[in-house]
Amino acid sequence: MPNASIPRSKPSRTSIASVKARLNQEKQHCTTVQHQKKTKNRVPSVEVVSDDEESGIADVPKRKATALTPVEYLLAACTFVGIQSVYRESMSVCVGQWSARHYFKESTNRVENRANELGIEPVLHSSTATICSKSMKKADYITCDVNEADDWNKVESVVFHLAKSLSKGIRVDLVIKYNAKRTAKDIDDIEVADVEDSDETDAPKAKHSRKVVCAHIEY
Repeated sequence: MPNASIPRSKPSRTSIASVKARLNQEKQHCTTVQHQKKTKNRVPSVEVVSDDEESGIADVPKRKATALTPVEYLLAACTFVGIQSVYRESMSVCVGQWSARHYFKESTNRVENRANELGIEPVLHSSTATICSKSMKKADYITCDVNEADDWNKVESVVFHLAKSLSKGIRVDLVIKYNAKRTAKDIDDIEVADVEDSDETDAPKAKHSRKVVCAHIEY
């Protein structure tokens, strides 16, 4: 005789809902506990705030510094005592590389040595720099007085301006001229020599001496 099956009662919807709610509560409780554990074990992070962020200024991307192209020009410098050249330099240089102070010092030494050799006193007559380029007419050449080494800055500022305006073949000619002045001793010697020459020429000697004849009259 087969065993009679015992009928089981089906769970109601209310009991199923309560079971799901209980499971959800347990799941939320586990998640909260795990989150609290992670929070306790976490090392507090330090946030670094820059001065720009504090002031509310946005970071502006910095531009890379571009190297300026050096301005090159042809230089010809010459120093004269009278009509004779005593010192000269000729080269291709860039703005800011040529030492005008060194040139003036060496030029002065050469002038003094030459003056001692000739026995003269050098007197500065002119010191001028002439600036030009290939595209310039001779009437448009620029001149600058360069009486001291510091005056060379004015010359190179003109060169830089010409290069900025895309001028090609820039050239600078520096000419320093000294006049030869005779010393007081030389002047005195010349005056004495002139006086002696004049004394000799003022009274020419007679070629024949005169004879004096006395006439006697008889009465």
